[in-house]
Amino acid sequence: MLRTWALIYVLLLLPLGGCATITSPVETEGTVFEVEYVNFAWVPTWRGFTIDSTGTIRSYDRKGKAWQPQNADNPTSSELVAKYDNSQPAGTVDRATVIAMQQRAGSAATGPWSEPKYRCADAGTVTYSAWLYDAATDRFERVLLWREGDVAQLNQSTDGRAIAEWLRSLQLVPGFQGCQP
Repeated sequence: MLRTWALIYVLLLLPLGGCATITSPVETEGTVFEVEYVNFAWVPTWRGFTIDSTGTIRSYDRKGKAWQPQNADNPTSSELVAKYDNSQPAGTVDRATVIAMQQRAGSAATGPWSEPKYRCADAGTVTYSAWLYDAATDRFERVLLWREGDVAQLNQSTDGRAIAEWLRSLQLVPGFQGCQP
């Protein structure tokens, strides 16, 4: 198990090898994209997909097990790696597109966001995020792009919407009819 965790850690941080100059979250070379589905209403469920800087898609399933970093929107790199401790390769996307979306993630970090709407009780929540790496603090900052289900909300910036549309177009998880922002 330790060996698997170490491999995942290396794979997640491999794209960060050239990021020693990142000093603030608006630098986006270490950006990781995530689409996750979480529902604790009936059967605890927590699964999703990540896309790293190389365009590698990895799936993970926490099997309902909670992820409990000190700050869920600003975890350390080791805390974020622990979230994906059982991830598996699930495909690839065009690296040029990933780079283009990474470049847009920094400006998406400033929002603005729509007001949360509570739409579909007990459906769970699908969240589309960009995680921006800050080497100075060894932390990632979550940039909310789109959320639907129990809570619906969207990043209203042009860049945030573009990244969300791209991630949604990959159809990594099914959406909720009538539960979008």
